[in-house]
Amino acid sequence: MVELPRRRPVISKDKLLIKKDYSYSDIAGNNIDIQTESIGGSIRAAGATITIDSNVERNITVAGASVDIKSGTKAKGIYISSGDVNFEGEAEDLMINGNVVTINGIVTNNVKVNCTKLIIGKKAKVIGNFKVKSEEDMEVLGDFNTNNITFEKINYDKNETRLLGKINILGKFARIITAIILAVLITLLCNKYNNKAVERLTGCLIAPCPR
Repeated sequence: MVELPRRRPVISKDKLLIKKDYSYSDIAGNNIDIQTESIGGSIRAAGATITIDSNVERNITVAGASVDIKSGTKAKGIYISSGDVNFEGEAEDLMINGNVVTINGIVTNNVKVNCTKLIIGKKAKVIGNFKVKSEEDMEVLGDFNTNNITFEKINYDKNETRLLGKINILGKFARIITAIILAVLITLLCNKYNNKAVERLTGCLIAPCPR
């Protein structure tokens, strides 16, 4: 289990557990678990399983096999590309590409979902536009007013069309991971050269700098 340092993008093959109120940006790992009261800025994460239970100052952008947004999570915009998705938090805007998607939280503006199946929980509340593209009919567990939903059922006539849809999700996942890796490499390189500059400056204060 790895506890992340402050304000640094991180890649780890271990489980990442975040419990301190730091400002994180880019995170990539196997299992990511964010359990902290608040996070400054935005979260961009890619992993096998991602769990977030935190008040995020700006946006959340994640890609994974499974994503769980807990009820303690609040953000301006939440953008998810995943297999199964469970959303119980609160957001101004919510966009999801997934397999089985469960919405049981609050969205004060707009929701857009592209999925195999959508489940609307008893606590779900959407104030703005609610657009859904799904292969299967929606499952509504409470008294949610489905008249406000713009629903489009996806009919795949050919296996190739279904495959293209999956490739599109995988492509988004790969782009997020690539962006995170690049951010980590850039940060590590900057830290390396900054450290060398500090060492050189310190040496100059003690002895004349070489010309």
